[in-house]
Amino acid sequence: MRAGVIRLDCVMSNEVSHGAARDGTARSRFVSLVLLLVLGLSWGLSFSVIKIAADDGLPAAGIVMVTSLVGGTLLFAVCAVRRQMPRWDRRHLIFYLGCAILSAAAPLYLEALVAQHIPAGVLTIVATMPPMFTYVFALTLGMERLAFMRVAGILCGLGSALLLLLPSASLPDPAMRPWVALALAIPVLYGAYHIYAAKLWPGDSDAFQVAAGSLLVTFVIMLAVALATGEAAPMVTAWGTGHWAVIALAALFAADAVLLFAIIRRAGPVFTSQANFISVVAGVFWGMAIFGEQPSVWIWASLVLLVAALALALPRR
Repeated sequence: MRAGVIRLDCVMSNEVSHGAARDGTARSRFVSLVLLLVLGLSWGLSFSVIKIAADDGLPAAGIVMVTSLVGGTLLFAVCAVRRQMPRWDRRHLIFYLGCAILSAAAPLYLEALVAQHIPAGVLTIVATMPPMFTYVFALTLGMERLAFMRVAGILCGLGSALLLLLPSASLPDPAMRPWVALALAIPVLYGAYHIYAAKLWPGDSDAFQVAAGSLLVTFVIMLAVALATGEAAPMVTAWGTGHWAVIALAALFAADAVLLFAIIRRAGPVFTSQANFISVVAGVFWGMAIFGEQPSVWIWASLVLLVAALALALPRR
């Protein structure tokens, strides 16, 4: 689930060792490319969908609560079909809790919170920065070695963020700057999640089991938050466009997890990581198509720098 979302592009690489032998035929490569395109378009679309829900007045905690419930239930059903159910012992519950906070509850709450205050294209750009933060955290913890190309990617990512924040003409309204600054916490959380998952991933669980368990734990967390803040009631009354958007968002998350698993099994994690490029460009164009957004030249420049950052910072192995 990535832009975003729970983004499993990092941790699902654990599935590679269990995958079938890769088919190198032209037909197989074409199918993999089509699946990759669909995944990237779906990731990019999710930012506009969450903005539709937020713009309709639905509260952030309520959006995450329903999304995690529907998405977790769908993934739980996938686990049942595969006969590999999530494990609920103490060790797995603690792991699910960390995943829930870092990859769903906190970042999704922030996405829903800022979505009504900034353009969908800008949210897409900001939320597609996790690879840079992942590398910074990995470097700090000694999990990665210093590499010139990846450091250059970090600098490009920093430049991308600064082009959104500093020029007075970058955003449609200068009052959006604090919200963009707050949104920068989203990729920081996802970056921390990737390190957390890489360090503590339980060897007896696959990505579907972890995703289902983490989303259901996220639902419990956000249900408590929504009930405490009074944000649960709007999710079950006066059904409207925003409610359908939340259901669509949850369905996208579940579909993305299945797509991600399928592509990694077919072509490997490095090939699958290229969906990041498609998603960030698609997210900007989805915002233009759905909301009529007209990105400034600064936003286009930020997009170009981010694409360069992703090309430099993504792992080659």
